[in-house]
Amino acid sequence: MLSGQYQRAVIQALSGRRNKGVLTGSELTDLKITLVAGRSHIKHTEGGDFRQASIRALRQGLMMAENILLEPFYDFEIRLPQNNLGRALGDLSDMGAEFSPPEIKNETAVIKGRAPVAAFDGYQETLTAYTKGEAAVFTSAGGFYPCRNPETVTEEIGYDPETDRRNPSSSVFCEKGSAVLVPWNEVRSLMHVQSGWTAPGEKRQEEQAAGSGRKTDKNRKTDPFASDKELMEIFERTYGAVERKNFNEAFKPKRTAGDTAAPFRQRKPPAQPKDRYLLVDGYNMIYAWEELRTLAAEDVKASRDRLLDILSNYAALGDYIIICVFDAYRVPGGTEHTYRYHNIDVVFTKEAETADQYIEKTAHRLVKNAEVTVATSDGIEQIIIFGAGARRMPATELKAAVALAVQEAKETLEGRRESEKGIGSSFGEILGSTSEQDR
Repeated sequence: MLSGQYQRAVIQALSGRRNKGVLTGSELTDLKITLVAGRSHIKHTEGGDFRQASIRALRQGLMMAENILLEPFYDFEIRLPQNNLGRALGDLSDMGAEFSPPEIKNETAVIKGRAPVAAFDGYQETLTAYTKGEAAVFTSAGGFYPCRNPETVTEEIGYDPETDRRNPSSSVFCEKGSAVLVPWNEVRSLMHVQSGWTAPGEKRQEEQAAGSGRKTDKNRKTDPFASDKELMEIFERTYGAVERKNFNEAFKPKRTAGDTAAPFRQRKPPAQPKDRYLLVDGYNMIYAWEELRTLAAEDVKASRDRLLDILSNYAALGDYIIICVFDAYRVPGGTEHTYRYHNIDVVFTKEAETADQYIEKTAHRLVKNAEVTVATSDGIEQIIIFGAGARRMPATELKAAVALAVQEAKETLEGRRESEKGIGSSFGEILGSTSEQDR
C-alpha cells in the first residue's frame, strides 16, 4: 500500500543516521530491518512524516526485543620472559581475555589473543614492572563482542530510552485533529496499519464467523508475536523458523524482592538533559572526505576553512557543541591555541601533542558531565574513546549526518513555503468571492 517514494524515505531515515540502542544509548549494530507494512494519506502525509515514524518504529521494536550489549576488544600479542608466563596467564584470565596456548622459543613466551579494552588498558605498565622492562605488548582494534558484565555497565551509564528526546520510543497518533503521544507498549493495540501479525486463535474465530455468516469485532486486540499463516510461511522460507513467544509473558513487569506492585519496566527518575559535545579530528576528516582531500592537495588552508564552514552549518542545524582539533605537534615551539569560528571552537595542539592525544584528554574530562561523541576514522583512537565512555563517529558517518541535517532543513523550509502559499491561496479565494465594493 506504500508508494516507492515513501519506502525510500523509510530506508533513508534508518540508514542515514547513527541509530542508538536502548540499553546504554550506544551505537546499534548487527541488526536486520524489514519493512512489512505502511500507509500514507494523499493529503495529510508530508516528507518528514515517515522519517519520524521509522525512527519511532525501530525504537519500539528494540523496546520489545531482547538486546545484547557489546564492548570493544583488543587483539593483542605479548612477548615476555618464560619465567613470567604464569603471572601473565593468570592476569589475562582474570580480565576475561581469550588466548591460544603460548608459544615458547629461546626462553621467550609469546601469547596471542583478544581482551576487553576496559580491562586491558594500562596492563602494559603492570607487565613492564614485573618483567623489569623485558616484555613487549602489541595491540590492534579487535572488534566488538558481548559485554562481560552488561547489568553493571547499564546501571553505571544510567541511560533511559524513554526520556531520550532525539530517539523517542513513543508514537504520534492523530486523534480528533490533534497529535497524541502513545507509549511504545500501547502502540500495538491502537495502531491503524495492520502488519499481518495476528493471534492464531483469533484467525480461526474469524474464519468460523465467515463460514457461519456471523460478524466479528474488527477492533479486537491481537497478539503481535503470533502470525497470519500465509505471511508466516513467507517469513520462514526467507529467514528460517520463527520462535513464537507468549505476549503476556514477554511483557510481565519486572519485580524486585519485596515489591508487590513494581511498575512496568521500572526505571530511575528522568535524568537532566546533558550538553552534547562533538570532538572532530580535523585533518582526519579532511583526508577521509574526497572533496576535502582533493582541495587539500592544492591548498590545505582552503580545505581546512571549508571543513570549518561545514561543521559550523551542522552546529546551527543541530544541538552539538562542536570542537574541531588540528595537529600542530610538528611546529617547533608551538603552543596550544584556541579560537572561535562563528559558532564552533577550533583548537591547534601544542608541540609534541597530536590531535588524538588532545581529543582523548578532553573526552575524559567532558564525559563525566556531558554526552561526548568523537568523529575520527582512526581505529585505535575509536577503541580508546569508546572505552572512556564517549561515543564514536567515523568520518563517513559524520558526512552522512551532515547531509541528512541539510536535507531535513530543506524539507522543513519547503513545507513552510507550501503552508504560506496555501494561506495566500485561501485569502485569494475569499477576496475573489466578495463584491467590488467590499474589496
